Amino acid sequence: MARIILERFLQEHEEAPPSKSVINSMLRDPSQIPDGVLANQVYQCIVNDCCYGPLVDCIKHAIGHEHEVLLRDLLLEKNLSFLDEDQLRARGYDKTPDFILQVPVAVEGHIIHWIESKASFGDECSHHAYLHDQFWSYWNRLLSTRMESNHSTSPSGLPGANSEPRSLSSKTAGLGQA
Repeated sequence: MARIILERFLQEHEEAPPSKSVINSMLRDPSQIPDGVLANQVYQCIVNDCCYGPLVDCIKHAIGHEHEVLLRDLLLEKNLSFLDEDQLRARGYDKTPDFILQVPVAVEGHIIHWIESKASFGDECSHHAYLHDQFWSYWNRLLSTRMESNHSTSPSGLPGANSEPRSLSSKTAGLGQA
């Protein structure tokens, strides 16, 4: 909501429509907004946004990083050879899963080549967005596998494992502790 109000305000007070980078900069630092009252209101919206604000993003990022570290530790504990995102980027991959297994493993009768860990995964809409934005590029390049859900939940209506990536919790995969 703050973005929409800020965009409208800037459109009314400037000759040209504001660029996305200007708006993003003002949202990151509301003190740049020329109207003090609006700057304070935008700041309050950002601080109190319990779903999409920068504070929530920081928390989600920290949780996601924590789960990637835990997953890395589990892979090492199981003596599985893998490449992580940094190693994959160094090899020229633009989009990378969290881990590519150097030797695929069988889990529940399916061969696993790569693992993507999502701490905020959970609803069907998010799953389809991840499929479109990330997983299909992995799938087409790296063969079939599973997506690691850190909350042991699977969205309803997931496609079959033989045709598309599926969700699998670390507990189900035998990586975590039962």
